[in-house]
Amino acid sequence: MRSIITVVLALCALVMPSTAQDEFFPPIRRGDVLEFARLLDLSEEQRDAALTLFEGYAQEVARLQQDARQRMEQWQKAMQIDDPTQFDAATFQEAVQKQTEIMFASTREQMDLEEAFFRDLALLLDQAQGERMDSVHRMRRRQMYLREAPVSWASLDLIAALRDGEIDARQTPSLDEELREYELAMDRELVKISRFVDDLMEGGAAIVSDPFSQDAQELMGSYFKHAKEIRRINKEHARRIVAMLEPQARASFEDLVRRRAFPQIYRETPTQRALAVAAGLADLTAEQRAGIEQIRRQYERERASIDDRWMRAQDEYDDSFSFEDLMMGGGMAPGSPVFDAMNDRRALDRDFRERLEAILTPEQIERLPRDRDAFFVDGAVPSAGG
Repeated sequence: MRSIITVVLALCALVMPSTAQDEFFPPIRRGDVLEFARLLDLSEEQRDAALTLFEGYAQEVARLQQDARQRMEQWQKAMQIDDPTQFDAATFQEAVQKQTEIMFASTREQMDLEEAFFRDLALLLDQAQGERMDSVHRMRRRQMYLREAPVSWASLDLIAALRDGEIDARQTPSLDEELREYELAMDRELVKISRFVDDLMEGGAAIVSDPFSQDAQELMGSYFKHAKEIRRINKEHARRIVAMLEPQARASFEDLVRRRAFPQIYRETPTQRALAVAAGLADLTAEQRAGIEQIRRQYERERASIDDRWMRAQDEYDDSFSFEDLMMGGGMAPGSPVFDAMNDRRALDRDFRERLEAILTPEQIERLPRDRDAFFVDGAVPSAGG
């Protein structure tokens, strides 16, 4: 069930490491520099110089992150309790706070490195290019702050969705103007979040160790307000953009937006992974192969119906959900449309996993991913927003 911990985790995700990539704020990537070059209209020589600057920056970030990981190891060991009877709450809380302090200190250093990179990049530019640097900074803020979120639509970048859908806004003047409006509206909110993150890192260790303190709740309430405003901006401008697109581009864009606005709903499931692995097994019989394909098609049809119901229910729920509801223990109660849709999806995944295993040999089943219940953990319901 959604709880105050959802917001704590979303807050920490803004500055703490990703479990998948073991990093703090997502550092600038080589592909980002190439996109900066496009936005700034750099010459080939300027682009190569920018990439050289990037290599130095990337080496420093890697060194910084490695150093932070090494300093955190002792506190990670303090959190590993083999015997539950030996658990000491004070020691555990201290370990959490020390890890957070290390992470936040490293994050601040990484942000300093980034500022230095952008100062050096600006030195490569002529006057006209320098006037475009604001668009680069706006893009970077979208990368940094549109990540995890406690509500749907709040981790979505519509400009990136258009780019990834290979939809060129410059070919449609009205769409190009709409994107400029969206970029500025979104950036006004992200500038506020950037200031908020500074405050978070000042008191972040205390928030993680005591999320129910008055200071923590005030900070979390502020973040929740920002997330709801970003949700509103994205929904409003997505509706405008869709109306401007041709039918084929519209369908592609709507699909990308739906998947990114509700990542918990549309991400790959354990059953999908199992079906993909099973289809690639080298020792399948022709009958097994045909059976797997039939199961896959039926699963995708039934899942699409449930996902659509879940998305509509989640969207309605998030429209009215408030931080006050969260503080009062609000969540998706059994019997609510969101709760029922999630349980139906869980039942669907289990059913089709069992159907798949029924046509495989025990040796083949052993080669499938073993995350069949990864969607829920002890009945907990994750947020659909991030």
